[in-house]
Amino acid sequence: MSGQRRPEVAAAAARPASRLSIWETLSRFSLVGVAATLTYFVAANMLMAASVMRPELASVLAYLCGMVVSFAGQSRLTFLVRKTSWRHVARFCVLSAVGLATSWLSVLGAAAAGYAPFWATVATSLAIPVLSFVVMKLWVFAPEADR
Repeated sequence: MSGQRRPEVAAAAARPASRLSIWETLSRFSLVGVAATLTYFVAANMLMAASVMRPELASVLAYLCGMVVSFAGQSRLTFLVRKTSWRHVARFCVLSAVGLATSWLSVLGAAAAGYAPFWATVATSLAIPVLSFVVMKLWVFAPEADR
């Protein structure tokens, strides 16, 4: 059976997102998140090691690369969008900008309030993925967004 997928794996891969179990969907969401994070990490550090730009610019460019990986993976693998549209892209960009602003403001706010920024990053690291999943499912890649 070399080179062939098991029938249950092929069947799960072919199911519409609405028919995937919550565990299958969350597993795919997590896998894509890890891939996007690794893309950011590797790209940022390669650009910084090469000294081709300032570190903050390298980080932003790497973040954008991670966003591309995240959009492609979440739309195709997690939410099984057959045909992506500019509406999907725009909504995804809004969500990403809100997540980035939230993380930045939480650290800024924690520091201004006299708390260790570490705790803001912990809270953000727990909240953003959960909220992102819900917003992607209900708004960014919702079936009515396919029109």
